[in-house]
Amino acid sequence: MFAKAAEKLGKRILFVTSGITDDFQKPIVTQSFGVKREDVPTLMLIVNDEENDRGLMKYKWDGDLSSMTIDDIEIFIDEWEADIVTPVLKSQDPPAE
Repeated sequence: MFAKAAEKLGKRILFVTSGITDDFQKPIVTQSFGVKREDVPTLMLIVNDEENDRGLMKYKWDGDLSSMTIDDIEIFIDEWEADIVTPVLKSQDPPAE
């Protein structure tokens, strides 16, 4: 499903998948993106907001991954572009699911 989403939406965002079981990837994913083993699987937008001097901003999709569609991903991107989605900050608790 992500491959098809990347085909459709790849001009808007870059799609990347990563795991955290690999010893090399684990520190990168957990420290940079704030994703823990209990958080996966997850869908996040990671945005380098240099324009506003905020660094990496993380936006977590709060829907059910087992029923996610390409349209859901597109809506998530649309809402992020419209500043509807709230970033998840490491200094605060993640949004309640």
